[in-house]
Amino acid sequence: MTAWRRARTSSAVVVTRSRGGRARCFAQGHLASALMSVAAGCTDAVAHLPVRFGDGVFAPDIDRLLAPGAPRDDDTVAAVLQALRADNPETFGFTPAPANTVRAPGEHEPRRALRMVYPGWEDHDDFYGHLIQGATGHGVVHVHLLRHRDRWRLRALLNRFGVAWRQVQVHTAPTVESIWIRDYGPLSVEVGGRPCVVDGRYNVDSVHDDAMASRLARAAGVPVLRPPLLLEGGNLLSDGQGTCFTTHNLAACNRLTEEELAVLLDRYFGFRRVVFLEPLSGDVIDHVDMLLAVADADTLLLARADPLMDPDNHAILEENAARLATLQAPSGQPYRIVRVPMPPPLPYNPANDSPHHVRSYLNLVPFNGVVLVPVFRASLHLEHEALAQIAAAFPGREVVPIPADTVAASYGAVRCATQTS
Repeated sequence: MTAWRRARTSSAVVVTRSRGGRARCFAQGHLASALMSVAAGCTDAVAHLPVRFGDGVFAPDIDRLLAPGAPRDDDTVAAVLQALRADNPETFGFTPAPANTVRAPGEHEPRRALRMVYPGWEDHDDFYGHLIQGATGHGVVHVHLLRHRDRWRLRALLNRFGVAWRQVQVHTAPTVESIWIRDYGPLSVEVGGRPCVVDGRYNVDSVHDDAMASRLARAAGVPVLRPPLLLEGGNLLSDGQGTCFTTHNLAACNRLTEEELAVLLDRYFGFRRVVFLEPLSGDVIDHVDMLLAVADADTLLLARADPLMDPDNHAILEENAARLATLQAPSGQPYRIVRVPMPPPLPYNPANDSPHHVRSYLNLVPFNGVVLVPVFRASLHLEHEALAQIAAAFPGREVVPIPADTVAASYGAVRCATQTS
């Protein structure tokens, strides 16, 4: 998961689009032709779409793509990656937006399956053991292996947690390079009422991650939409009714205005309203799923930071709360906003020598009968309060705590490490 920062702005922004007709294109500057091409149904790649390089847990596989002795500077690597994608349009080529109505299911809606990538790291085994155990029995659980040799390690882990091998579907293909499947995995939408996958450009220099969504969709015979956007699924939350919640940095990393970005999110996801919020500050991924969760179309869970322990994020979250309070939910009433406390920030993160490491209980995943919630070695009082509030917001579902300290050290938690479909 790539940690990107964005300068704080004064307020959240909402961009709303009408339901009928083509959305007006606000394109200007260097991406004007790209946006107009999409509106016209052009499938040409956007040659100047920015290429970003990741700082994830795994070493990138770019060396496999470069000739011995070739320079490793950013320009050379970017050119190689662009050429690779241009040579494989069935996996990386952009596609026109559909003519039919598109709907992105809500986070809270029933889901058929949950996917994750098991890395085979001993210090992550408790996280994955509890995660698989909690999800089993509530839908199809797909476990992708980072390395083929970890198949037996996974079997031993399942035995330890009382999960039968036949209760999960284990995959060694397609190849992936990192555990952050939420960001690069298949994003499920409905086009004309039929299932479809949206596969955005994943902008780390690990091309297998970028290709996974299209490869899975092709194997399943499901159509794929590939918008000309850098997308990380952790920065998209859908209410199922045409509203998307994200942070300002999604537009910034695409070098788009928020109005321009809203055009593309409307065309490919059916998001008629895009709510841009301010991301958290500090040693934390700046995705919306670190501060917000959608319990149902009318109920939002928003993080709450202690004003003494974390004054910067307290101010950011209060600003976001004030903005969300001005919006109408699909019911026509204001959103019901439930404030969920955050664990105290850690003063030191040994994974990256960075101060003010921020964690969140809201990086959670509703999966049919359960809600899988990350918990940490922190205040038990705050944890009990958070779990009680989450349980009340998801009535009838079991709340399952997942110990997430190890994975949180790399900027993720439960939602970051899973993908639902």
